[in-house]
Amino acid sequence: MEAGTDHVVLVYGMSTDTDGITPFVGPNAQGYRVDIMNDKAPFFSAAAKHVAQPLVAGSGFSDRNLYLHDITAGIGSGGKFVLRYQASALIKPQTMAIDHVTACAIKCGRDFEERSEELPQ
Repeated sequence: MEAGTDHVVLVYGMSTDTDGITPFVGPNAQGYRVDIMNDKAPFFSAAAKHVAQPLVAGSGFSDRNLYLHDITAGIGSGGKFVLRYQASALIKPQTMAIDHVTACAIKCGRDFEERSEELPQ
């Protein structure tokens, strides 16, 4: 993370679908999850020591949606990370669509406000 950065945000679009009649059966049987993983973590792990920051976990299917997460706490210590999108479909096939993934560092607070006041109007 860049020195002086206050927040790191992650934005993406995601939807999952099945045939629309799959019952609610829990995230371990028919669902989806999004996690920031440590770079050496086993791919299918959900253990706390492997997941730097869990972002989304849901059951069934989701409508198209835009997600925004402040991921500063999960990656603030630095290092390498993997963004994992995972669908589990034990009952019926499920599709997971991910689009427009963006991560950015944002500088907020008094320093930014002071500099913006110095700009010519």
